[in-house]
Amino acid sequence: MKKLFLNIVLALFFVSVLYPQNISGIKIGVVHSAKTKQMLHKDDNQFNPIQNWELFFLNRKIPYTVFSDEEIDDNDFTDTDVLILPSVEVLSPDAKENLLDFVNEGKGLIILGEIGSYNEDGKKSKGNFINDLCGFLYYQLETQGEIAERHTITANSFLSRGIPFSAEITIINRFAPLYARVKNDEQKLGKYILKNENDNEKSGIVAVSKGKGRVVWFGFSLSQISAEDDIVEKIIFNSIEWLSDKPFLQLAPMFRGDKVPVVISNLIKDPNQISDELLNELYSDSIKSNFFIEASSLPNSGNKLGKLSATGDINLSMDLFDINNRGVDKDSLLKSSFEFLSEKSRQKYFGVKIVNLYGNLSGINFSPFQYYTVTDQLVLNENGKQNKLLTMANKFSFSFRNSVRELNELKVKIENVRKEKQVLFLSLLNQGNYTVNSDLTAQIKIIADYLKSTKVLLLSYSELIDRLLKREDIALAINRTEEKNQFLVTVENKYQENIKDVVIELIVHSGNQKPEIINTTHRLTKSDEPNKYLVTIPYLHAGMKEIFKIKFEEK
Repeated sequence: MKKLFLNIVLALFFVSVLYPQNISGIKIGVVHSAKTKQMLHKDDNQFNPIQNWELFFLNRKIPYTVFSDEEIDDNDFTDTDVLILPSVEVLSPDAKENLLDFVNEGKGLIILGEIGSYNEDGKKSKGNFINDLCGFLYYQLETQGEIAERHTITANSFLSRGIPFSAEITIINRFAPLYARVKNDEQKLGKYILKNENDNEKSGIVAVSKGKGRVVWFGFSLSQISAEDDIVEKIIFNSIEWLSDKPFLQLAPMFRGDKVPVVISNLIKDPNQISDELLNELYSDSIKSNFFIEASSLPNSGNKLGKLSATGDINLSMDLFDINNRGVDKDSLLKSSFEFLSEKSRQKYFGVKIVNLYGNLSGINFSPFQYYTVTDQLVLNENGKQNKLLTMANKFSFSFRNSVRELNELKVKIENVRKEKQVLFLSLLNQGNYTVNSDLTAQIKIIADYLKSTKVLLLSYSELIDRLLKREDIALAINRTEEKNQFLVTVENKYQENIKDVVIELIVHSGNQKPEIINTTHRLTKSDEPNKYLVTIPYLHAGMKEIFKIKFEEK
């Protein structure tokens, strides 16, 4: 099979899948709080939180119903599945009680900004309604003069479905953004990226299950979000689907359980300087490594390249500053390096790392493999389509330098990565830091012993890339059928190869009983998490669809 160069920079991450989104049949309501405007924002002509929601739904021809302040007091909302409350700061005691009943009965709320901070007389309310409803408190974020804040989207959450895992949203500080203090990290759907690292656990998006229903809270208004239109759309659609009684479908995390995927990446200037003792240590301790080798040193690497290949993956490093100084043709160097590595390795994929960017990369012809190429200095497109691996770059990668005193830091990073469901990238060897050195070998053994003693999964770039590419090309859809309480599930493999063991998460509403899978032999098992089930498809042929039904009875 033809090998392709891949440019992997910093880190790769679990990739989401693009799903056909269908919110038809979900009855949506939006609250227009005239009292909030009149009592608290009378002189602010820009305060009109419902306007952006109406434009969003009208532009997409999605039906919705507008409710007034008074209607929240006593409306039974029989024909409403999901109710949106944008900056509804004024609420009567009756309205609060009605909203609590609404959620407890199995409905869904989207809350943006403050809610119920004032009563119907415009006076500060006693107690805290968001705490009564969701069990957390929110506070104003200190913007420190910034015009905007960055906010992540938690990977493998319902909110991230169809959104690149490296994507962020920007929150314009037109109004002061809010953050929540949440005890349960699983309820956080992202966090602000702040200059003070101690503040980086402040979340502006929270999801809570309450009674039979659910709530999604945003610490900012829709008008404050700055992101690509499709990302904003997916955030809203994902929230509405999760809040409704319709089952929610997504791929299970690529690395399930407690194991942390670890990729060891080493930048090698001259392979001949690596001692056999060091390689033997890596090999004997099963420390699967990935070596990025300077292109200029490849022809003189002798049999050392074969030893590196036996220890892990061999990849290409291109020092553009050095290449330009020596007047080497970059395009020819790339092609010859590709041929050389192809001859010396059985790898399916290679990585190429650009070092010391000098000028631009226009002198290199990436076109034969541009569909799979990504770098932090270069964005490549094929017929206007973003290349696949670009969505996998993880800007939060951690480069570990092989010092014994940093072993404790490594332990902390592994736990953080486990919590964030990320991929951890370690660097044991950098540039000249790999000569014959007994101390270095001893240090690596300490690291190796620790990695083997904890729950990590050592991966090569080839293995990680292969998993990511396959995963990115699995498309899922779930739609209602004409039969009551039945849903049609479609799973399609758009990858050019067969895929084994596709695991799908089926998240059902708490008001539903255990689902039953029909007209298929696939297994349906209960997850350890509440209201979550797993469907396992042992084998999915290239270009093929699997279609089956999910049926459940209402309580």
